Amino acid sequence: MLALSHYGASNHEERTALIIALEVVGFMRSSKCTQNKARGGSSGKLASLLLLLASLLESPASIVTAFRHNSCSRTVRPQFQFPDCYLPDLNPDILLSEASFLLSHDAATGYLRAGQPNPWGQVITFYGKNQVGDAYQQLDDGARALDLRPKLLANGTMIYHHGDVNIPVPMERLTEDVVRWCADNPTELVLLLHSELGYEDDSTVYDDNGDLLAIDAIQSVYDNVNVPYVRCGDVYGLTVGEVMEMAALSSGGLALALDGHDQYASFCGKSNWIESQVVTCYPYGMNSTVRCTNGRGSVPMQMLKEYILVSANNEATDDSGTLGPPADLEAHPFNEIQALWQISAKSAATGLAHLSSLLEDNRRSHVNAEMVDMIWDGEFSQISLFAIDNVHLNGNAILSVLRNTCGQSDIEACGKDVAKPKMTYLHYGSIGAWLLATAIGSLVLWRGSVEWRKRIQERGVAGLGEDFMEGCGGVMT
Repeated sequence: MLALSHYGASNHEERTALIIALEVVGFMRSSKCTQNKARGGSSGKLASLLLLLASLLESPASIVTAFRHNSCSRTVRPQFQFPDCYLPDLNPDILLSEASFLLSHDAATGYLRAGQPNPWGQVITFYGKNQVGDAYQQLDDGARALDLRPKLLANGTMIYHHGDVNIPVPMERLTEDVVRWCADNPTELVLLLHSELGYEDDSTVYDDNGDLLAIDAIQSVYDNVNVPYVRCGDVYGLTVGEVMEMAALSSGGLALALDGHDQYASFCGKSNWIESQVVTCYPYGMNSTVRCTNGRGSVPMQMLKEYILVSANNEATDDSGTLGPPADLEAHPFNEIQALWQISAKSAATGLAHLSSLLEDNRRSHVNAEMVDMIWDGEFSQISLFAIDNVHLNGNAILSVLRNTCGQSDIEACGKDVAKPKMTYLHYGSIGAWLLATAIGSLVLWRGSVEWRKRIQERGVAGLGEDFMEGCGGVMT
């Protein structure tokens, strides 16, 4: 390509707009040779290019700071709706409670590795691991908020947990990964959302002065890495821009940790988790053919869609037993939409018997791709925290449609005016790599399933499932 200065582009804004214009020209030239192929997709891409160009030319200041994925690779690029993995900045003038964030559900489980000690061995890796990769990877995959469950050990160390399963990663390590990503991506706001604070020893809840030892320990960690740690009410009524000022890091970037600063580090949002109504991948147990992996039109998928639509679109209420957004935004600035398969005793046992796992259920059901369609179609009245498992799969596509929802950014190209992103259906860059990983995983699962089936025969699904969930601290959220 000729140097951009050849075209008279003299500053960053002009160069960026010109890059888009040149892409439009190149696309139009190439489309003449392929005008009989995929007309619908071509027109959608061209429309997106032109809309983005118009928005940038009208508001050149926005392109100085807008996010571009650092590794805009061949596999990542299609998940973004604009060229060059472009993502407009959050509108700084909207309230934080009105901004949309992709929430990595049980983010610390990304650090779980096969062979790490836990009460149920590899079983936890199969149905207790919700994410792939460390915090840096999850943010790179599209997450902008992390669901974290801290735990205070008897020696004063802060780690994380998933139910009764310890995740042996120090809070310092995960937070440093976040800070490193923020420094590399300084325009994106990241939220660290605590809940379900655990204790190895109940005698370590309070010190001699009645202060909460765990909250002090959490504060100490964040002080060491210069991440602001605030109460839920501290962001009440604030705009995104005001919160960004609060979240500014000395090392560059924007990150803010929040909880209720109480004995449980209470979540700053309404979770919309009702045990009697949650949707699992295998709602009818071992002997039923009804499962989420039957396809995007499966019965569980329809049940999940109904559950999350009610969570977002119902009238506001603070009743924890009723789905819907919160009414008291000072106590609960966020509304969580749990767009994922929940885990129960029966569903975990059934999944293992079918040689599956939580991540595999997510992949085979295409649930994340379904969420992209729902958001792009405008089915939600408002989205605050959109929680998913396996953010590694189509997380950037979900982030893109969230950010390009009208009102979330300050560019005019938004909603259905922007072509829907393309989803991927494999974690890996090649079929060969996937087949190799599948073969290895199947071998491990097969060996484990032989023993698992024996135990099912001995105790039955119900009894074995109860033991499993008891080891995990009950129904896994």
